[in-house]
Amino acid sequence: MTIDSCRGVRVRGLRVQNAQQMHVTVSRSRGVRVAGLRIDAPEDSPNTDGIHVAESTAVTIQSCRIGTGDDCISIVNGSFGVKMRDIDCGPGHGIR
Repeated sequence: MTIDSCRGVRVRGLRVQNAQQMHVTVSRSRGVRVAGLRIDAPEDSPNTDGIHVAESTAVTIQSCRIGTGDDCISIVNGSFGVKMRDIDCGPGHGIR
């Protein structure tokens, strides 16, 4: 699932399984709130980030259970103001 060039998006209570790469991507967006997601992929699946945030501001991620073969949450490319709380991560490489 990709949220691209958006403002004020709210995502709540989804379950995402076995994406070929990143499960949820937030890019070039502002004021996105993600809550209550469950993301699952096998521990040995490469490049399967749970939530990937790029070039975004004021992103809140809370109350999520993320188990993947790569990063649970990755934050890259000029993102700032990203807040996280109550994240259950594993297996996976954590938050980068």
